[in-house]
Amino acid sequence: MLPHHSKFTKYLFLAFVIIVLIYAYYEARNMLYGPQIVLSNASGAITVHDERIEIKGTAKNVVEITLSGRPVFINDEGMFTERLLLTKGLNRFTFEAKDKFGHATQEILEVVYQPPAVDEASPIETDTIEEQSLE
Repeated sequence: MLPHHSKFTKYLFLAFVIIVLIYAYYEARNMLYGPQIVLSNASGAITVHDERIEIKGTAKNVVEITLSGRPVFINDEGMFTERLLLTKGLNRFTFEAKDKFGHATQEILEVVYQPPAVDEASPIETDTIEEQSLE
């Protein structure tokens, strides 16, 4: 029996093929999965009572990321933080990311801003007191 037909040689060749396939998957995983955006506070529509919001998240396999057309800066670990002012009612933020292969993805965050209820009796009482002191 020749050495290239032994069971050991077949198992060694099979192990080599498996290692090559695993390495090929490891190198191609960025192309296979494309860009990814994970927002830390993305759980559907969020309702807040403060007009300022801080959006944090991570981006993987990203060359460029934008927030409603404006560039977002990410650190070496792929994390980003954006501080934004909200308008009353529904605010919609669209994160778009592109990778080096031309693949794109987007993540939409909807935030509902409800200003805290203002006690309207206070300004009226203040005006009444000022008018009485002028007389």
